[in-house]
Amino acid sequence: MSQQPSGWYDDPSQPDMLRYWDGVSWTNHTAPKKSPTASQST
Repeated sequence: MSQQPSGWYDDPSQPDMLRYWDGVSWTNHTAPKKSPTASQST
């Protein structure tokens, strides 16, 4: 089984948040997901 690299991933318990995986286990660090910004053309 391959190990997932550390990084920010969708938080399964909070759909609008990200949670940090340190490569071994989930941390308590969370951050809000940023919605994609639409580029405005003029």
